[in-house]
Amino acid sequence: MKTKAVLFDNDGTLLNSLPEAYRATCTVLAEAGCTSPSFQEYLRYCHPPFPEFYKRYGLDESDEVIWARFLKVANFDTAELFPDTLNVLGRLSSNGRVLGLVSAQLQDILDRLCTQHAVTPFFKAGVVAVKNAKDEAILTMCTQAGVDPSRACYVGDHASDMKAARKAGVKAIGITRGNETEAVLREAGADVIITHLEELEGHL
Repeated sequence: MKTKAVLFDNDGTLLNSLPEAYRATCTVLAEAGCTSPSFQEYLRYCHPPFPEFYKRYGLDESDEVIWARFLKVANFDTAELFPDTLNVLGRLSSNGRVLGLVSAQLQDILDRLCTQHAVTPFFKAGVVAVKNAKDEAILTMCTQAGVDPSRACYVGDHASDMKAARKAGVKAIGITRGNETEAVLREAGADVIITHLEELEGHL
């Protein structure tokens, strides 16, 4: 087994939450009298540290204030798993791979969503929310699972996910979910790009 540990991003990778996140982001900016990004701009630029993204569109506030504004209007409980998520997680787990979740979402929200969608038992390596240093969280998860980074991969939908994977020394697998992000993911260092999660096992 070449790839022993498979670590995932959540939003836009396992959970179809980007439409709600985009709506909430635009609402925050509109309420502050700022311009809003196109969906493609959102996909390209919205990543930690989030104050830099919001400042690009005219909202210059701290991370804490931005999160408070965002959480006031966002409702991630409405988001559903992508249709292939449970099947792929089940097969990977049954085949003996160690799974983990590393997300930029807040920990309490991430834990609640994992419980809501019954995916927590799959993630034997843990469920971790981080604001900035995803690469450090990925490395820590590999260490705690007893897996060398060279035998691990990180699957994500954003350029920041690919950069974190490369920095951590794990295989970077980008997933587009049908969005026009392939070029951005390649530019960020993706080793492999897939459209849907069902394609993942062929690259492990």
